[in-house]
This record gives sequence, structure tokens and C-alpha cells, in this order.
Amino acid sequence: MIEKCFKFITLVVFMRKGDLGWKVVCLEHDDPSAAIANLILKLWPEKAERKKIKKEVYIRKEDLKKELSNITTFDKRVLFTLGYGELHHYTYGFATNFADKLSKKWAYLHFDNHPDYPSASKLMNCGRFVKSLVKDSKNATEPLLIGCEPNNINRVRQIRGWHPFQNNELEEHLSELPIDVYLSFDLDVLHPELICTGYSRGYMDMNTLMSYLRIIKDRKNIIGADIIGSSFKGDIQGHFIYSLIASFICDLDADNLFGKMKEYPKMIINSFDLEKYFAKSQ
Repeated sequence: MIEKCFKFITLVVFMRKGDLGWKVVCLEHDDPSAAIANLILKLWPEKAERKKIKKEVYIRKEDLKKELSNITTFDKRVLFTLGYGELHHYTYGFATNFADKLSKKWAYLHFDNHPDYPSASKLMNCGRFVKSLVKDSKNATEPLLIGCEPNNINRVRQIRGWHPFQNNELEEHLSELPIDVYLSFDLDVLHPELICTGYSRGYMDMNTLMSYLRIIKDRKNIIGADIIGSSFKGDIQGHFIYSLIASFICDLDADNLFGKMKEYPKMIINSFDLEKYFAKSQ
């Protein structure tokens, strides 16, 4: 009992100091998620691991939490990767299982072309989980929806659209949120030329996405994250976008990443000056 208490206190102290490191857990449930795992494990084999999970498009809250409860330990902060966006509701399990244990007060940041917010329900799916996540979490305060298409959701913080001139709006929202945040990315928020997804797309470009992440990282303590949205196992550009986000958030070896990207000179993302964001984070 004393040993368990000591481990918990150590974890809290490390978290407050910002010294708790990161690992990437690549969850395999389809061909795209396996391809993403292959790339990330090739780039950072010592920082990443892969685990197979069941694909449940509709699942009860209790079953989802149980399914995800043992996929990783709490020795580090975790960034999860998945494939096709039909499993975005798994974020509910990540947040209620893991974020709640790492922070007593945190906010949920939702990058997505879709709000996934409608009414709380016992049965989860990819379009209906955000309200339940915040309602059922012990420690989450409120969500911030970033990049969602026009909707009729009121009394929820939102940054509508995909433009860098909204940086001030993001900073204003962040100033009113707790220091700890959990980030979830459905990459259908991005411009259609950037990634293959199975859902309607937004028009956020990579500079906008990275500028938002730079602001968040400078002002907040990111306690966990997940990335989803790829629908094609051969979409190497889309999978590099996963890797860029993971590298930036988790402070992984960016030189190795950009070196690998140069092997694919025809990718559209090579036209963005992405390395400048990483230079600030090192």
C-alpha cells in the first residue's frame, strides 16, 4: 500500500514539473492504422509500441472503458494513433481512463471538421461522444471545438473555420481554460489535398494547424493526445502528418522525421515551412 502511494505521489510530482515523458501507442484496427504504426515505429522504435484492439463502431461506455483500460501503463504521457475515423469515440475511453488519472482539472481540445457533440448517450459512436466525455469525466472542465463546420451547438467554446488569423481567438479561449489539456485530432479537419479520409473535409492547412499547436504547447501542459482520420493504407503523406503531430507534441527526433520525408519529394506538405515550428520547440 505504501509503495503504491509513493508511486502515485511520484507521478503527480513529475507531472507538475513537466518531466513526465511521452510514448506513442499505435493502435491497430484496420489497414491504415497498421501502416501508420509501421512508419512511426520505423522513425522512433524506442519511443513507440503497437497494440491490436477490437473495432467497435457502436459500443457501450462501460465496455469501451474496459476495452481500453489495460492498453498502457501510466509511467508516461501517451499519444494514441488510430486509423479510419469511425473509431473517434475511443477518445472517450482514453480521456476517462488516462487523462483523469494524470490531472485533477483539465480541458478537452477537439480538432475536427465535425463537432461529434450531440447529446450524451450510453451507446457511443464516432459522431456522439464529446458531450458524454466531458459529462462523465471526473476532472474535465469543458471542451474547445477547433475547426468544425457550421453547426447549431450553443454554449460550447468553438473556433469555427480554419484560418491563421484566428490565433488571437485561440489564445483568448486558452487563457480561460485549465493549464492541463488533452488534444484529439480527427484529420478530416484538414484540406482535402492533404489526407485521405472517409468523411467530409475541412480546409485547414498545415501552417494553421502547426501555429495552433505552437500556441497550445507554449501556453498549456498537454497531458495526452490521440490522432485519427486516415482511410487509406497507401496515403504516405497523411501518415507523415500523423508523425509530424506526434513528433511536435512528444518532442521526438524531428531531424529523423524530416530526413525521411525528403525521400518523398512530391508530397504537398513539403511546400509548407514546417521545420520552423520544430526549431522553436527544441
